[in-house]
Amino acid sequence: MISAILVLCCLFVGAVLYQRSKKRENGRSIPGPNQFMTLQNLATHRFKGFHKWVEQLGQTYGDIVSFSILDKTFVFLNNERLIKKALVDDGVKDFLWERPPSIFRDRLIPNDILFSCNKDEQQAMRKIFHKSLSVYGDGVSKFESVVCKELEVLCQRIENQKGADFCMFDFIKDSLSNLISVLMSGERFDDDTDDVKLFWHWDVLADKLLHPINVTILAFMPFLQHMPGPLGNTSREFEKTQNKIYDIFYYKMKRTHVPGHTRGIVDVLLDIQEEQRAQGITWFTEQHVLSIIINIIGAGLITSSDTLGTFFLNLVYQPEVQQKILKEVIREIGPRRHPEVKDRKNLPYTHATILENLRCLSVLPLSLPHKASQEIVLDGFIIPKDSFVLPNLWVLHHNADVYEDPYTFNAERFLDDEGNLVPPEDIKRHTLMPFGIGRRQCPGESFARTRLFLYISKLVQQFEFLPPNDSILPKWDPRFYQHNLSITPPSYMCRAKQRN
Repeated sequence: MISAILVLCCLFVGAVLYQRSKKRENGRSIPGPNQFMTLQNLATHRFKGFHKWVEQLGQTYGDIVSFSILDKTFVFLNNERLIKKALVDDGVKDFLWERPPSIFRDRLIPNDILFSCNKDEQQAMRKIFHKSLSVYGDGVSKFESVVCKELEVLCQRIENQKGADFCMFDFIKDSLSNLISVLMSGERFDDDTDDVKLFWHWDVLADKLLHPINVTILAFMPFLQHMPGPLGNTSREFEKTQNKIYDIFYYKMKRTHVPGHTRGIVDVLLDIQEEQRAQGITWFTEQHVLSIIINIIGAGLITSSDTLGTFFLNLVYQPEVQQKILKEVIREIGPRRHPEVKDRKNLPYTHATILENLRCLSVLPLSLPHKASQEIVLDGFIIPKDSFVLPNLWVLHHNADVYEDPYTFNAERFLDDEGNLVPPEDIKRHTLMPFGIGRRQCPGESFARTRLFLYISKLVQQFEFLPPNDSILPKWDPRFYQHNLSITPPSYMCRAKQRN
């Protein structure tokens, strides 16, 4: 806390000197708070809801907002039209493709899909990522079977609680960790070790380092990552945890790898690397393989875990929603058969609840920042070269002009008068972009959506989720959840009653 205050004080003094020397720029400047107001608010919101402050900026200044800290400019895009114009439409997207400098891009996870600034390499990496998933078939049938086996384990674990209080969030985390372990290596974690918690420790540390304010501090003073103090300690612990993941899911598997014998995604990546070497292609190095492994873990955990944790907390608060899902699942699937992805089209209410939960939570409220590779004019506003440009998904998904009463969970908003899912061209559907948009859109989106549907439909089919007997249930309201990179619901206890 003290070190953070000292850093902000240094930034404040720097802002004074910079503001005095800064000449007025020509052109139409983007509205926003001055540097002094910005630093004051950063200090206030450092340990509170940063996304809520950014929401207030949008309400005050409009659809495009900017603030500066010294020579760094941050631009927030607050509506669908501007976000798509910047990241999808021709003319601008080519200059907002890059990521800004960060501890992840430059040191911790170089050459990966999320942070890489080499366009050709990043596009090739996306293709390799999707090719590695081919181990689970052209569609999702093999992926379904892996998920269903893990869900059987989770259901048995919940059943073993015999109606007693348990931590649903921990159960979800452990299940997703084992699912990712099976996808990558063909094996679950050893029950006799704490390795099942390894991914989550990595996730918590990554989330802290990617907090927008920490990213800002390290952009100005990267040496802090190597020094004693909160950022340095977190950076070193993150690296230590990541190296252990590499030991288990790369080096150990590489030692026992047999070409053509596929246990999981890592074997596919090793085979691809060998194929490319045989063809004289040398760019796909060991570091690229390690980075894809980390990308799979990050993409597989952050969205799914926080979304599922929030979803089941809401079900405890809204038993009528639970009953509507159950009624639909029993009608279309029955009480015992495993749900399959092909069932989704026949479960419009269940699908609508997932969309509404993704909207309400907006798990990555500011997505990941883009960097302007040159000066850009967007809607008549000048975005300076090297600006950090962030699509403000939180404001987008809580726009009262699109979503009436936006802070209330209402799955019916995604249904028409006949109870069918509204079409993709409906404004409520095409405004919703929880996995990002454009060239940097999450490469694992289809698998994430599949995972959410299978977990939710199966667990509601088998259990009724109830309030705990011996603890207080936290409030369901994402506005007040912890925000680092992602919005994380609080841990909570609940009960589960097996259905007849």
